[in-house]
Amino acid sequence: MITDAAIRSAIATAPKRQKPIELKDSAERGAGRLVLVVRPFHNRVSTDWYVYSFRGGRRSSLKIGVYPTLALASARKMFRAEFAPRISAGCTMVALRHRTPHREPTLGDLVENYLAWLEGRPSYRTARNALALALKHFGEARAAADIRTTEFSEFLRQIYDRGAICSADLTRRYLHAAYQKAIRSEYDYTVRWKVGDWGLKSNPLTNIPIDHSARRAGQRTLSASEWVSFFRWLERTNRSAHTARAMRICMLTGQRLVEILHLNKSQYDASQSTLFWDKTKNELPHCIPLPRQAVALMDGLSPRGSSGHYFLARRGRNVAYHALSALAERFLEENADIEDFCARDLRRTWKTLAGAAGLSKEVRDRLQNHALSDVSSRHYDRHDYLDEKRTAMMRWSDYVDEILSGCG
Repeated sequence: MITDAAIRSAIATAPKRQKPIELKDSAERGAGRLVLVVRPFHNRVSTDWYVYSFRGGRRSSLKIGVYPTLALASARKMFRAEFAPRISAGCTMVALRHRTPHREPTLGDLVENYLAWLEGRPSYRTARNALALALKHFGEARAAADIRTTEFSEFLRQIYDRGAICSADLTRRYLHAAYQKAIRSEYDYTVRWKVGDWGLKSNPLTNIPIDHSARRAGQRTLSASEWVSFFRWLERTNRSAHTARAMRICMLTGQRLVEILHLNKSQYDASQSTLFWDKTKNELPHCIPLPRQAVALMDGLSPRGSSGHYFLARRGRNVAYHALSALAERFLEENADIEDFCARDLRRTWKTLAGAAGLSKEVRDRLQNHALSDVSSRHYDRHDYLDEKRTAMMRWSDYVDEILSGCG
């Protein structure tokens, strides 16, 4: 059975081999077989889909497309719908060759190619939902190169006019990224081994401006007493107790919410009381020592499922960001005297309260993994600052104990 991971591995390995790599899909007797042939070809890697048929001890083949223009799921669907039944009925490759129409890359192919590259990243689910709106509007079978800028602009205006401002912005961003991913695979001169031929001359989303108003930076910061009220409420709540624990860890560490929700057992070192990410939003590794209140919360967790993640919802998926937002909304409903805030404001609140606790801005930036843009930090300084972070977190722990007892 061919998988996307096997295809990526074959593409990476092909330049080092002289012979082509054949990835064969499962097949039923007498129905032919879907095969992806990966071979080095001049300054690129050719990835061609073939249908193999065996008759009288001899093999015949027919090329039906190019990966990723024709994605794995689409190739498998085409084979099962158009070729396997005809081969089983005795149709020869010569007859099939004359009945196979030319197929242009579709919007569905483009989206599937981008999502396959994005899979495993925190933004995957958001991107999939945003791009689903475009697929529903234009249709998966619409040729990707035929959709004009004016059509995309009108489509986004319809989303915007019904009040879904953030949705329109996200859809525009992810569509632009999907087209750009396909174009880069064809025109990027820094990539020696290129895959596929999308036939795109330009990105139709480039001239559609980004709506910066949809992503205004937040300003809300909780006071110490509001922080304590929410923290105590999370301790008492009986509903979504697992998600409430994740929210408290976010409040105690100041880390990005998605990075906490995706924590895996391999990232928590109980002996050192540290959390480690090998890759984060800024593409850098990140390690923090935990305050003692967060250590107690982490020690009370057990990894779930075969993946070893701590925060899993139904069907083995990670708890979604909106679950944290729902907790904040429920708290606000029960505490009408507190000004509205969202889950994302808790990261800003940590930065502010940690400053009140006496932590310097530099160590707070390092604890929150904010990019340091000076020349020394970017190019020269490779010290891990773990001891400094540990000292700072001990001071923060003392401050948390102080406000919990003083406001409790």
